Amino acid sequence: MRKWIDRLFAFYAQSPAPGFSKISQSQLLRADRQAFIRMSELFIGSLKAPIAGGKPLDPYIEKLESDMTVTYFMLPVPTSHAGSSTDKSDKDKKRPDTPNTKGGQPPKKVPKGNAKGSSKGKKRDPIPQALKGHHARTPQGEPICFGFNLGTCKQGSKCPRQHVCSVPGCYKAHPQTEHQ
Repeated sequence: MRKWIDRLFAFYAQSPAPGFSKISQSQLLRADRQAFIRMSELFIGSLKAPIAGGKPLDPYIEKLESDMTVTYFMLPVPTSHAGSSTDKSDKDKKRPDTPNTKGGQPPKKVPKGNAKGSSKGKKRDPIPQALKGHHARTPQGEPICFGFNLGTCKQGSKCPRQHVCSVPGCYKAHPQTEHQ
């Protein structure tokens, strides 16, 4: 087990290739979790050490390093263009397929219409942190008022959104703050 942990930390300490970010701790945790899942899939038998010595999982732990279902989680992730460690000359080059940008800011995205056709190119604000895990629409596809669920809607009956509970499966005429 110590060899496996040392191997994980060796991956963590490695310098990334150009254009890739360093392996994160969350990647290592996911790889370690997958390693135990993989060992539970492969190993059949008792975990009690045999009298002859050795641990029953040792051969499986040694194979984790080459198991693609585990090492997949330790692959370096490409960095975004803005955060990459390219030199100044690469940043100054203008790509022919992008418009000129000022101050290093990416061009604003122009909506090309909505494939569903329901909001006609308008984007809905993201769900507030207090309502994470709640639904933004009714089962009929109508938008739910976030302000109503947080007790901050000032439009009342003139609000274009549905004043129903955003708790998944509820949709009753009360805010999520009063949900039981």
